Amino acid sequence: MENKIKITLAKPSDTNKIVQLEREVWKEAFGLDGVAGKYDVGSFIRLGLVFVAKDKNKIVGAIISFGTESKDMFIADWVVDKKYRNHGIGKELFNKLIKKLKNRKLITFIEERYKESIHFHKEMGFKTIKTVKDIYGIGEKQKYYVFEKIFK
Repeated sequence: MENKIKITLAKPSDTNKIVQLEREVWKEAFGLDGVAGKYDVGSFIRLGLVFVAKDKNKIVGAIISFGTESKDMFIADWVVDKKYRNHGIGKELFNKLIKKLKNRKLITFIEERYKESIHFHKEMGFKTIKTVKDIYGIGEKQKYYVFEKIFK
């Protein structure tokens, strides 16, 4: 499967397909309707770093990131279509992103119930720097892990 998958920088015309993939992945995994809307994803494509994995014209994976005030990069989302998982696509997306990072820290938040994602981030070399309840300030009771990885 990996031979026909191409990893490229996302274009604004990829926005709706990325949003659709994200909704499908989040609904299947967690019963949620995605975490970013079309305006968010479109802005991240124009102002951040967003890579997509394509099988022909179908977007089967994406990693969405943007810069912070402190010049770090934040991973807002990292998804792979269920049918394409366990073929190294998530790692390829991650590797494309880190090639763009020099002397920068990569940060992400992961809710404690997302065990598979926590395991994957640890496998990719991320370290837990702290845990926070209600990390977004919206009254959530869940605990989030704040992960970081520094690239030199």
